[in-house]
Amino acid sequence: MQQKSLAVTLVRWEGAIDFKTRDEARDQVQAAMRGTSRDVLVDLTRVTLMDSDGLAILLAAHQRLESQNRRLVVVSRDPRVQKFIRRVGVDEMLPTYGTSQAALAALADTEALPLAA
Repeated sequence: MQQKSLAVTLVRWEGAIDFKTRDEARDQVQAAMRGTSRDVLVDLTRVTLMDSDGLAILLAAHQRLESQNRRLVVVSRDPRVQKFIRRVGVDEMLPTYGTSQAALAALADTEALPLAA
């Protein structure tokens, strides 16, 4: 599900994000990136499992958005998802916040999440 505003496009993933659901998840993120919003927020608060397929989608989206001077942030309250992102070593590329409000505040703070030079 997507919700658009002038500044941020919200993508909400639900359930398991794995090899069975990766195509749908990728399509949702790609649709968000085609929009006119500057930034994309991917909400994982309803995700019950995310494997390397989900992470690969997020990393590809980050790289594409960064090349366009746009940003991607992730919201997850699940410590397993946060730990997975940290363990793989991509937590600086995929800023992860516990709430949508915190993620939106970080996007509003241009120094917290600098755009690519």
